[in-house]
Amino acid sequence: MKTSSPDALKTKWCVLAATAITLLSFLPQIHFWLVRGSQWQGAYAMLQGDEILYSTYINALIDGRPRRTDPFAGQDDHPQAPLPESSFQFN
Repeated sequence: MKTSSPDALKTKWCVLAATAITLLSFLPQIHFWLVRGSQWQGAYAMLQGDEILYSTYINALIDGRPRRTDPFAGQDDHPQAPLPESSFQFN
């Protein structure tokens, strides 16, 4: 009969805890999928307020819009009205 060493036991508990936390973090998204079903249309649950900024930036890149986009105003960079590189940059 093989006995577990203390390190192996700690590793098993760490893996179990990490798996439980990972599953808990997916619950809002899983709930969203269950509620919306096939009508979810690519939307997702978010927990942090700054995720809107990053989502808008990625969507702009996917749509082929310029990298310099103001996600809050919905404006794109134009030669007549250039925008700063980042929403976090101060002028």
